[in-house]
Amino acid sequence: SNSSSSSATPLHACFRFKPAVAAAGGSGQSVAAQQQQQQVLIPLSTIARPGILQVLVANSIRDANTLLAATAAAAGNRPGSRGSSSNLAGKLKIWPLDNLRYYNNLPAQRAAQQQLGHDKVTIPLDLFDYDPKYESAMIRAFGGFVIAADDATAAQLVQKYGISSVTLQGTVSKKGSMSGGWTGSSGGFAKQFWSNKLQSDATAAEIAAVSSHLQQEMAKQQQLEQSRLQAEQNLSTVQQRTQAAAALHELEAAATAAAERLQQQQQQLISLQQQQAETQTRLQQCREAADDTASKGGAKAAAAAAMRRQLKDDAAKAAA
Repeated sequence: SNSSSSSATPLHACFRFKPAVAAAGGSGQSVAAQQQQQQVLIPLSTIARPGILQVLVANSIRDANTLLAATAAAAGNRPGSRGSSSNLAGKLKIWPLDNLRYYNNLPAQRAAQQQLGHDKVTIPLDLFDYDPKYESAMIRAFGGFVIAADDATAAQLVQKYGISSVTLQGTVSKKGSMSGGWTGSSGGFAKQFWSNKLQSDATAAEIAAVSSHLQQEMAKQQQLEQSRLQAEQNLSTVQQRTQAAAALHELEAAATAAAERLQQQQQQLISLQQQQAETQTRLQQCREAADDTASKGGAKAAAAAAMRRQLKDDAAKAAA
């Protein structure tokens, strides 16, 4: 129903990467900022895999129950779906915000970060922008770990502060165990999912910046047009004709230049919107491949691998 569909949001849609803007008022991302964001993709892929990001976040437990019932009913009404409605409802994960259990370890994590340094310890939640109403869901998804710059920092976090962490190389450290290390053979799909999420959010932020700049340019053009019209009125006075004509010429030139800038910005906006649409399509394909792989096992693994190869080819073409 419309009420149930509007009361739940996929977790991955509840937040965005914070835009990393270049210094000195730059209009795009700096190379250093882009590299820093790329570094956290591996630990984020370990902390929150696509399956977690597909969890639905509902406003209340009542909304969650309504959605579960509607999903089971819809599955039961499909031809040949006898006995599958309960299975589908069982696979659907929903977190009700008014009844969500989570452990908030942020105060201890921030204290450790203050002691060891922000360059050594990164709190995952600090990487994102999100509505405060989703804070409990964000803490449950990302609050169990911090990102450690290296193994030495990870050891300090566990031994001195009792805090679990994932290094930039993907090594998981927590009380009583240390495991992992990124190999590229496992979790590669999760990293690709996060890479697409990062690219999509960066494009959306750039579109917002360009749109804002377009509005400013349009306001300037309107002011120039008003000044041009005023100058034309001044030409009716013979004594001011020569001076007003020169001013009118300058204003017309300025208006023409502003129009050209506006056209360029509009073209850039169209291009960015196209890029965002392509990225969103690839992101949706990744999510569908992840769902198929999780539900059907090895039969869909080859499709997910083919999707990864296609995404890598697309990235190579974009880089060329």
